[in-house]
Amino acid sequence: MSHKKAVVLLVVLHLIGFAAFALWRGCNDDREAEPPLDAAEIEQMDAAKIERIDVVSRELAEITPGTEIVDCPPQGWSHLIIKSWPNVGPDTRGKVSDSVAAIVSLLFTAITADVQKEEADDGTASPAAGGTASPAADGTASYYLAKLAIGVGADVDGRHLTLTPETQQELGADLGLIDRQVLSVGRDKFREMRCIARSKTTALLDSPEVLLHGGEHRHVLLRYAILVDAATGRLDTLLWALDLDERGNISGLIGPIQLLPADKVEDCTLHADPDAFVLGVPTAIAFAMTSIPQGRRTFACPASLKELVTQSSPTADSARQLQRQLRELIRSSFSPVASNPQ
Repeated sequence: MSHKKAVVLLVVLHLIGFAAFALWRGCNDDREAEPPLDAAEIEQMDAAKIERIDVVSRELAEITPGTEIVDCPPQGWSHLIIKSWPNVGPDTRGKVSDSVAAIVSLLFTAITADVQKEEADDGTASPAAGGTASPAADGTASYYLAKLAIGVGADVDGRHLTLTPETQQELGADLGLIDRQVLSVGRDKFREMRCIARSKTTALLDSPEVLLHGGEHRHVLLRYAILVDAATGRLDTLLWALDLDERGNISGLIGPIQLLPADKVEDCTLHADPDAFVLGVPTAIAFAMTSIPQGRRTFACPASLKELVTQSSPTADSARQLQRQLRELIRSSFSPVASNPQ
């Protein structure tokens, strides 16, 4: 690849990284992100009464660089929500160059969660120290969603490590110029994911993506609902796609709601649109997910839920109604296999 083409490619990668989120955020300027809630703020959320829900759009914390993520929760975390590694699908692989295909598949992304148990009056240990999953004797919530984080990483000598541009060399990745730029852009893009609602046992996350839908590459939001059962520590993750109109506003739900399995590891197949390349270089919508991550069970969205799942800026009341109805959807339609809080 010539130096000139490499520079053009890097510029376009920046566009790829930010176009979807900029389109959506540009029509939602009242949702400027705040820092993630810290441990003290989480502790102050009182689940014994009406559970407090924070609906300020917030950034997510970042997984510590150097964390190895394989196919189970990494050290220091109780749950791996999802690990995704993109690749150009076989149907369109022949339409992109080897260098572009390599760039597309350089990085994986991951979301992790940590479920902890509130200290019992008798000093019973938290699950990280071997505590049991029994509810508190007084009936109050015992397990809670202590923290969430996101990260990007790469294969470093056979180990899948989370990386940042500042740490990649000391962690052994020793990336070249273009790969360092890809890491920087990929990390910045993934960090545009937002937590739009958060309580002690619930989190709603929005991630801007491009999805192949109706034969077109469309800007969408993937919305994750992470639900912790306070009595048992079981964690369930629901996921659905929200279509965006030309102004970047949510226009409807795409497809069913997915109930992801624990420790979801995904080979994210991308569709390449040759008409969205300029002189062999991809534009912002050149690549699209062929589908959203698939679950162990799918749910058709009930009519009573559609308004709640498609809200752009949920209120505390609507977020509370949404999590309640999603929990009921799982209970009434399927008895999930318990997810170990360890």
